[in-house]
Amino acid sequence: KLADFGLASKEKSSTSKKGTISYMCPEILSGEKYNTCASDLYASAVVLFIMLTKNLPFLRAESTDRSYSRILANDWTEFWKIHSSYNSSDFEISDAFKDLFCKMVAIDPEERLTIKQIKNHEWFLGPLPGQEEIALHFAEKQQANKSSVKPAKQGERRTSLKNPAKSQKLKAVSDKQNTRYYKVGNADILMDKIIEFAKKNHYRFKKCPDYFRVILQIEEISKSTFIQMNVLKKPKEDVRC
Repeated sequence: KLADFGLASKEKSSTSKKGTISYMCPEILSGEKYNTCASDLYASAVVLFIMLTKNLPFLRAESTDRSYSRILANDWTEFWKIHSSYNSSDFEISDAFKDLFCKMVAIDPEERLTIKQIKNHEWFLGPLPGQEEIALHFAEKQQANKSSVKPAKQGERRTSLKNPAKSQKLKAVSDKQNTRYYKVGNADILMDKIIEFAKKNHYRFKKCPDYFRVILQIEEISKSTFIQMNVLKKPKEDVRC
């Protein structure tokens, strides 16, 4: 089930700017008063895109975003070319879906499809796989994933770092997949170092003013990486990050 699509059920318009940036329509990011229904349908298009391709269509609806800038330029050919280069799905994106997505994320909210129009769209009315076909597909994918994973040697811990010994100067207090904790002496110095690193490598970053958090956006040729670093302070304890 999908839920939490803003305030469309209560208010027809809003200026609230809450939620995840990648799902926000351009009028929300610009601070304008926006139509809540149109903005929620925009967000649902992003969710649908992720479900189909396993990737975000863009990180934020602004001209500085590589993928979204193609939408602003009405260059959909280049937009789909960018995504086809790193599409992790095992099937091609149909022209019907491309048409639906384009119309659901139209820059002008007045031009976006309504729920009624979506339900009458070619892609929405297309054939659906049966229960047996879905079960078979998931079974094949599960088997393929098991076959592609090599068992780790006894005592070996997997890591995405090419050279952990050189990359990790701090000893991890706790280490879980995608989350690591380190003890440091000064949170302010640590945050300054993170920002210094971002500027040196020309990464986009945002430092939240109310607490110790830095969000980095690392863009490569074919994809973008979104990294969030938090520094947690506990009374009479070491600072952790």
